[in-house]
Amino acid sequence: ARSAYLVEAVIDAVSLAKKNGRFTPLLVLLPTAEMRDEVCSLLVGHGLNAYAYKMRMPVLYNISASRELDRERLLVLSLVADSRCDVVVTTPDALVSYTMPKCNGN
Repeated sequence: ARSAYLVEAVIDAVSLAKKNGRFTPLLVLLPTAEMRDEVCSLLVGHGLNAYAYKMRMPVLYNISASRELDRERLLVLSLVADSRCDVVVTTPDALVSYTMPKCNGN
């Protein structure tokens, strides 16, 4: 039930921002990955370009799975940079995890 209220609020915020002509992608922070996935699915179901930004967790035993997650994260960042998404749904842990490794030195 709480997700439905959140989804309605996000839909209203996106439509209002687009109406005013100053739209930038919305960021929705949720406490768990399960809530992130649920809300993202609901937003997509309502016709928004919503994307889940998942936490980067290096997978040492399956390199292809780790690379796929990095590709997903880079795709979401690219869509945000190009203003081609309406909403990014994520968790605080995912938001602060590095997509690219820290630069050593310069």
